[in-house]
Amino acid sequence: MLSHRRAEDVHRCCREFWPASLVERLKAVSGRSAWSWKPAVGTPASDPAGQVTELQDYQQLDAGLTLSHADTYFVFLNAHNLLGQNLENLDDVHTIVDDEPVLRGGLRCDW
Repeated sequence: MLSHRRAEDVHRCCREFWPASLVERLKAVSGRSAWSWKPAVGTPASDPAGQVTELQDYQQLDAGLTLSHADTYFVFLNAHNLLGQNLENLDDVHTIVDDEPVLRGGLRCDW
């Protein structure tokens, strides 16, 4: 078992050797609509309501941890969509990202 003084030395060494950064992001989106590229068949061109697609509201929570060593090696772990909500977008195509949280991690080296 480490003494209290020894534990402080180990903690200081780890902090200097592997500095960490934490990132969290909360994004709340509501009241969105988008111009429909392909309105329903039979929708009159003079009716703007038929030319618009309403998009679902959502909240997205992401978090990440990065450990670095000598500004060369980076170990990272990122979690996306922790609230597990569908993410709906309409840019060139209508897309719905499934409501599954995604975990990504890896090692990056900068030379």
